[in-house]
Amino acid sequence: ALVSQSPAPLVFEPNHGQSASGCEFLARAAGATLHLRGGTAEIQQAAGTTTLRVVGASESARLQAEDRLPGHSNYLIGNDPTRWLHDVPHAGSLLARDVLPGIDLRWRSREGRLEYDLLLAAHADPNAIRMQATGPVHLDEHGRLFHGSGAQRIVHAAPVAWQERGGERHAVAVAFAIFAPDQFGFTVGAHDAGLPLVIDPVLAFGTYLGGAGNDIVYDCEFDAAGNAVVSGLTSSVDFPTANAMQGAMGGTGDAFAAKISADGSTLLWSTYLGGSGSDACDGYSLALDSTGRVFLSGITISPDFPVTPGACQPTFGGGAADGFFAILAADGSHLDYATYFGGPNQDEFRGIAIHQSGSFQVAYITGTGNAGFPTTPGAYRATSAGANDAVLVCIAPNGGGASDLLYSTLIGGGVSDLGWGIAVDGLGHAHCTGTTWQIDGYARFPTTPNAFHVGASASKKKPNCYMHFYARIAPLGQGAADLRYATILENANGNNLSPSGIALGADGRAYLCSSTGDTTYPTTTNAYQPSHKGGSDAFLTVIDPNLSGAAGLVYSTLLGGTGGEGAYGVGLANGRVYLAGESTESTSGRSILFPTTADAFQRLNAGSWDAFVAILDLTRPASQQLIYSTLFGGSAGETGRCLAVNALGSVLAGGWTRSADLPVSAGAFDRTYSANNDGYLFRID
Repeated sequence: ALVSQSPAPLVFEPNHGQSASGCEFLARAAGATLHLRGGTAEIQQAAGTTTLRVVGASESARLQAEDRLPGHSNYLIGNDPTRWLHDVPHAGSLLARDVLPGIDLRWRSREGRLEYDLLLAAHADPNAIRMQATGPVHLDEHGRLFHGSGAQRIVHAAPVAWQERGGERHAVAVAFAIFAPDQFGFTVGAHDAGLPLVIDPVLAFGTYLGGAGNDIVYDCEFDAAGNAVVSGLTSSVDFPTANAMQGAMGGTGDAFAAKISADGSTLLWSTYLGGSGSDACDGYSLALDSTGRVFLSGITISPDFPVTPGACQPTFGGGAADGFFAILAADGSHLDYATYFGGPNQDEFRGIAIHQSGSFQVAYITGTGNAGFPTTPGAYRATSAGANDAVLVCIAPNGGGASDLLYSTLIGGGVSDLGWGIAVDGLGHAHCTGTTWQIDGYARFPTTPNAFHVGASASKKKPNCYMHFYARIAPLGQGAADLRYATILENANGNNLSPSGIALGADGRAYLCSSTGDTTYPTTTNAYQPSHKGGSDAFLTVIDPNLSGAAGLVYSTLLGGTGGEGAYGVGLANGRVYLAGESTESTSGRSILFPTTADAFQRLNAGSWDAFVAILDLTRPASQQLIYSTLFGGSAGETGRCLAVNALGSVLAGGWTRSADLPVSAGAFDRTYSANNDGYLFRID
């Protein structure tokens, strides 16, 4: 990756006279103009111009547009219409063939960055590659290369390389090598000289996280400095801790939270959280406030969970489990707030979000509650409608005891409901999603008259099945009026309790994801993949609760092959939608592979099931919406559970793995698989 100037899409334009002669293509990022010709890139900024070129590049090498994009540019400059330029086309990537013998150079754009690939034909010599930069170049301990300084500094991510054999991608060891003060190339490890070789810096880092027991990463977030914060559960007595608030496991299993440096090299802090029983941050259990404090939700059966003075509920509710809510200091050193929450039966928290107005903070939490779950006066529903209901709980962590509880309600049908994902809009309305179990003859999950799907119709699919729901609730204590919007997403998924992720757009639209086995799951006419491919497919569904009826279903697509897929993390940045989840190989004779893009880090399954990250641009025509998609995994299998994305389009994703050969980065703080399920986290820039 050469330049990270802008989170906006970067497009290449052929030079039709809008730039100096000698420039074949140009592109613009915030604060920089890029001029490209053959094997040379000039990055022009206010502070000066930085050049990168392939030494000895063929004079006859010319750039060709590979990926035509919708849209065009017009240049109506000056008062002479004969010099105006119209309909200058846009491209997403450029290819210069044979810049060196047997070596092609590809320039491409991803998330506002100029990136380059070196494509070596069979028997081409990687040692022939020399790149010359403006000014001296140097490497850091993580294998990254730098040149320039100050506003002109350019960072090259540590490269990766691979060869494809039998339709599978095989990694090849590669690293930058400095050959002169201003020249660098690559040192390439053992590989098959008879096969093409690709050198491509993509993966920022990949790391394990765990000990000898079971370790699961359930959620992740970026902090303001670009570090990764994660939460989950562990049964490892040797789970890696650093600067810990609680340095040892308290019981049979504990929740954990940890912060990892932006490059994946350092465990900045890591701590257990729990008592003498079992505790877990399960689901969408992590949120960060504006100061970097870590808000956690989860499940506990510990009678001695570490609650703080002034907790909303200082004692265990007495059932099989309680939910918990806790706030860790930004450096992980101590608890600012911790409380139980639950009644005399089993209650669980599985999702958390923060609503902040000035210095006033409220934690919005969802999960599931049983009979006796504590509710507040004026709640939408004070008593459980079925065996258990989804919940919405709003707590202001002020240390005021019971007065910290602002709102608590149940919501559900006559059987079983579970809240998974939650987001909060500027009005303080909660947007919740989860699963509902529908059985003929029992009350359905409540829907509102303005929903795009009014009432659940399990009887026309299966008399007994799980479905997904979406609800918008105003926690104002007005009873039935608090439920502003609620709908069912048709999904005959059998006994599938798949997590349901949610992200909220600035326009109030809810972006929902999970998995479905429903062959008639509702998709829209502009869907990237309108039809079901296999046993279960991932889905992305966008609902506008401000619109009534069918208009409320703004967009809906499936994503998958003939194996099994589910998307469990969703995020928004720069007008794109980011998904993370998992994909399994098809066991049928007619195999349709999970869709990956040509620039994927890993195009095929390495094991029976792998994690994936996919990026969609819903403003494009349907067939062009998938702008990036990659698998990530080793030979034994990965579960993909969480996703975070920052303003520059960098992606964090994690879950758990049983693979000893996960593609971890050279500078990762934990490069070794321990045992059982290990947590993992990877970042793609």
